[in-house]
Amino acid sequence: MIGNDLSCSSCNSLYSIKNGIPDFRKKNDYWCNVSREKMIELNRLAEETGDWKTAAEEIIPQYINHFESFFRADAQFLWPTSSDSRILDAGCMWGGLTVPVAQFHREVYAIDKTIETLEFLKIRSRQMGVDNIFPVASPIKSLPFSDNFFD
Repeated sequence: MIGNDLSCSSCNSLYSIKNGIPDFRKKNDYWCNVSREKMIELNRLAEETGDWKTAAEEIIPQYINHFESFFRADAQFLWPTSSDSRILDAGCMWGGLTVPVAQFHREVYAIDKTIETLEFLKIRSRQMGVDNIFPVASPIKSLPFSDNFFD
């Protein structure tokens, strides 16, 4: 780490940390079901009120079923993993799989190219008292992890 940046010992590249989220993206991509402005408003309201769910119900009510209930992650019980496993959720968006999977595994690394959805996931997990989720902004094709890092 150099100042507030992360440095790669292999290629000497510097990567910023935005709002506590390591950012390994080369460009500020955005992909989400809602506009960037709505995501910024959602994050602001969730942070301000301390209630991510009410904020989501107000700002993006049509999408809350995509990430609020835990049943979407039931397939995890078929995975060859254990409570000590380190999981990668690539393309995590709002954390529809991330949060439920974190209940049963040691660590979950939530990867997405959209920093605003990662910020929401960070707010949500903090407000839920889930402390084993690690949001990382990164393209899926060039993950900043060593081989065999995940189970």
